[in-house]
Amino acid sequence: KIKGAGVTVAVIDGGIDQTHPSLINRMYVNENEIPDNGIDDDKNGLVDDVRGFDFSSREPQGVVSDHGTHVAGIIAAEPIDSPMLGVAPESKILPISIFGGKFGG
Repeated sequence: KIKGAGVTVAVIDGGIDQTHPSLINRMYVNENEIPDNGIDDDKNGLVDDVRGFDFSSREPQGVVSDHGTHVAGIIAAEPIDSPMLGVAPESKILPISIFGGKFGG
């Protein structure tokens, strides 16, 4: 597990750019939730929380944050579009956004 295989890391920050090439394969997916159906399929109190949740807006994905994305990259970046490698490049990232509005971007 030295590279983070089998480990999920919650990044509690601003929203993460989940389409970033170095992060796209590192994002946690809640397989008990059906995307975009407006229902809390896994009965955890969060609707459509397939790839994390934004607690400030109470929506699945809030405003993308450069800071949240950077933190996620330090943890789990794969060297796809740059030579950068995260400290746990085989881990999964669970985005937990807590900053809305001007702090989200």
